[in-house]
Amino acid sequence: MDIGGRLQCLRNEYGYTQQYVCDKMNIEQSTLANYEKNRRIPKGDMLVRFADFYRTSVDYLLGRTEERHDKITPEQKIPADLTSFINRTDIMFDGNMYHIDENDRQKLHAALSLAFWDAKRLNKRKKD
Repeated sequence: MDIGGRLQCLRNEYGYTQQYVCDKMNIEQSTLANYEKNRRIPKGDMLVRFADFYRTSVDYLLGRTEERHDKITPEQKIPADLTSFINRTDIMFDGNMYHIDENDRQKLHAALSLAFWDAKRLNKRKKD
C-alpha cells in the first residue's frame, strides 16, 4: 500500500473526517486530499507529524514495515459520527444552544465513549 492509502486507511480506522485531521494538524483540506490520493507526497517533517498523530512510525507510512505500533484499542476507536458530533463547537441540547470549549469536549468525549462501550458490552451479553 502506498503512503496515501495508508494515510486514508488510518484516518478511516480512527473514524476521523478529513476536516478533523486538517484542523488538528493545521493543514488545508486540499493538502490532505492530495496526500491521500497520492497527487502529492508529504515531506519528511510532515511524515513525522502524521506518524505522531496516528501513533505509528514513519517506516509504516512509507511501507517499509507492516508493524504499526499504534495498537488501537476499542476504547480509543470512536465511530465517525460520534467524533464529528464531539468536534462541533456549538451543540443543541434540549432545545438550547451551547458553546463547548476543549475542556467540555474532552468531558463529553469521555462520557459518551463510556456510555457507548457499556451499551455495546450489554448488547453482546444479550446475544450470548
